[in-house]
Amino acid sequence: MDWLKEILADGYTDEIGSRVADKIGKAYVSKSDYDTAVQTATEWQAKAAQVEQEAQAKVEAIRFDATLDAEIAKAGGRNAKAVRAVLDMDALRQSKDAERDIASALDACAKEHEYLFRVNPPLYAAGTGSTPPARDDGNMALRAAFGLSKK
Repeated sequence: MDWLKEILADGYTDEIGSRVADKIGKAYVSKSDYDTAVQTATEWQAKAAQVEQEAQAKVEAIRFDATLDAEIAKAGGRNAKAVRAVLDMDALRQSKDAERDIASALDACAKEHEYLFRVNPPLYAAGTGSTPPARDDGNMALRAAFGLSKK
């Protein structure tokens, strides 16, 4: 408080000095406290940006997985986990046009690994639980012409 002593000269007392110091302490923040607060705020902003990037990456991964599962179901995949194991997931994740590339990858996979996909239902075979083909009139007419029963 030397500057205050110079201004007040003989009118300066210790009581005035302590009152002025208290007022200055309440109104202003020290440089070190200010620098610490700025550094802390900067660190929190960096952490927030990093967390936001991580959250965005998780959202993109979830969207990709949902798209892939929907496309596998649409292609008739029997087991999505097994189909995923056969696909080149890294290439599909980095694709610019994911839906088109997923569809083409699933088509190629269906041709190469038919057992992973439901294709046309098998023809009727007695005892398998499938329904017999519908009778047609042409067949019935031939049976009647040859004198066979109309079973």
